[in-house]
Amino acid sequence: MTTRRSTPAATRPWWSAATSSLALGWALLAAAGCGLLRGPNVTPPTFYVLSSSAAPDQVPQGRALSLGLGPITLPPYLDRPQMVRRIAANELAFDEFNRWSESLKENFTRVLGSDLEKLVEIDRLVPFPWYSTAKMDYAVAITVTRFEQQPDGQAVLDTRWSIRNAHGEPYVNRDTHLGRPAGTPAEVAAAMSGMTGDLARDIALALRELDAQRKP
Repeated sequence: MTTRRSTPAATRPWWSAATSSLALGWALLAAAGCGLLRGPNVTPPTFYVLSSSAAPDQVPQGRALSLGLGPITLPPYLDRPQMVRRIAANELAFDEFNRWSESLKENFTRVLGSDLEKLVEIDRLVPFPWYSTAKMDYAVAITVTRFEQQPDGQAVLDTRWSIRNAHGEPYVNRDTHLGRPAGTPAEVAAAMSGMTGDLARDIALALRELDAQRKP
């Protein structure tokens, strides 16, 4: 009769299992630490600029002008990188995720000047401030009173502007009120660009009318 002996199965030492558990714990902690170092997933902001939109054939041609541009002022609440939306008569919202790529005032001034150069044959465009000895035919000063999206979704541009001589004496004082439909931030930027071109056209027409009247 054959006698069989059973051999106990091989087992790992207790310290081997403990070491594996400890290694797994360190791995989980390291993974969690990497997640903390990366921080939460945050949607990056989108940046916008105004662009020139005027067409050269919108204004009658005339002689080349030397034109001063400025001063140009915007409300202080627009002096920020965030796009601004008016959500009630006395309430504004600042959009952290949709921003201007540069100062809105500087962008507006540069685009307005570019639009005027397309509309009026300008021999020299003189930015404000200028020396008292600067030679120019006319100077355009603009006060922007509103330039943002409204509660109804429409973007508006309200301005008071004047055409003056080199010494600051006014020839023309006018108000311009513009509005365009807009929805998304990209549509707001496009509407604001278009209204800047519309304002440039109003100013250019007034310049041509004034210059024709003042011809000797």
